[in-house]
Amino acid sequence: MKRKIIVLIVLLAIVSLFSIGKTLSKYINTTKWDYSYNSKDFYFTSDYLSEEGKTLYYNSWDGNDITFNISNALNKDTFTNEDISYEVSCISSDTTCMINDKSSLTSTLTGNTYSKEELILSLGDFERSANVTVIARSIKPYKKTLQVTFEISKEILVNDIEYELKTYDHSSKLLINNNSDTDKCINISILKDNIRVSKNDDMKNIKTNNNDVINSFDIVLNSNEDKTVDIYGNDITGEDVVVSSCD
Repeated sequence: MKRKIIVLIVLLAIVSLFSIGKTLSKYINTTKWDYSYNSKDFYFTSDYLSEEGKTLYYNSWDGNDITFNISNALNKDTFTNEDISYEVSCISSDTTCMINDKSSLTSTLTGNTYSKEELILSLGDFERSANVTVIARSIKPYKKTLQVTFEISKEILVNDIEYELKTYDHSSKLLINNNSDTDKCINISILKDNIRVSKNDDMKNIKTNNNDVINSFDIVLNSNEDKTVDIYGNDITGEDVVVSSCD
């Protein structure tokens, strides 16, 4: 008799556990479906920042602040219904940086309406170029990270010659301008081995590396003359192309 009671108790326990397991599984699946459904309507966007973490180039930077925005919307008619709490910070090994005059900023985007906040990135001084990464993280109701890296180069005068490096996907253009009343000579040095320069008749005193690739040359600019040097390669920055006065 006792044995039958024990067996009955065990069977009842198994049935109860099975029932609880089904209920828990249904709850978890429903919760996951609700989260998936709701997160599809969650928008945490920016004009400059992205989930992929793109890079933006600022050549001939004049020292002004950089303005960007954070929004809760895909467009003005499609927005997140809930409030979004988020934080923004910036990092750089080349200079100091601040977001709205703070090292990091926490704020809230109002839900159930189109909401956008403009933020200001301020930089300290640096010698020639600086890389600054801005990261925005939503805290609730869902977590999402956006970021961007700004590669910034100052407008620099060498021997009274103004130059600017314009960077594209797989190439760059070095724009050189002599605004003075006299002829000027400048030297251009290429510090990266995988960068190629399009040779032209303006180049003087050409030097090459061991692979017979041009890594240094001079250019003479007449008074009030502009010239362009075509440079080919990926991920070219202001650190890879050095402009100086001729020896």
